[in-house]
Amino acid sequence: QGERGLVVAVDLHEVKAGGPRVRVVKEDCFQVTPQRLRELVAREGLPGVDVVLSDMAPRTSGNRSRDHLRSMALAERGLELALALLGPRGVFFCKVFQGSEFDPFLRRCRGVFETVRVFKPKSSRKESVETFLFCRALRRSDYDAV
Repeated sequence: QGERGLVVAVDLHEVKAGGPRVRVVKEDCFQVTPQRLRELVAREGLPGVDVVLSDMAPRTSGNRSRDHLRSMALAERGLELALALLGPRGVFFCKVFQGSEFDPFLRRCRGVFETVRVFKPKSSRKESVETFLFCRALRRSDYDAV
C-alpha cells in the first residue's frame, strides 16, 4: 500500500520502530486478540491485513527439543493470527526451528494456503535449525475451518 501502508508490530519488548505508519503493540502474542489488531488497522482507514510476518523465536535453552517445541508454539500462534486477519490473497511468512513438529505444521499450512514454500536463506548458518515458510493465498473453503 505504499505510503498508505501500515506496519503493526507485536512484541513483548520495547520496539524502536520509526516512521509515521508504524504502530507498536507491546504485548504477548498469545494475549493479543485478532479483534484488537483488526480495530487498530481499521482506525488507520485500511480495509484489512495483507501480510502477517512472524519472526518470533523462543529464548533458547540449549535443549534442542524444547526449543523446537517452543518455536512451533510461536509459529502456530502466528498462523492463528494470520488466518484470523488475512484477506484471501494475503501472505503469511514465518520462522520456525526444524524438528519433529515441523512436518505437521507444514502440512497444515499447505492445507490452508494455495502456495507454500520452505527455504533457508544463504545467510543462515549451516548448523542452524532455523527455516522459513512463505505462504500465500488462503484456500476459500478453509476460511472458517481453522
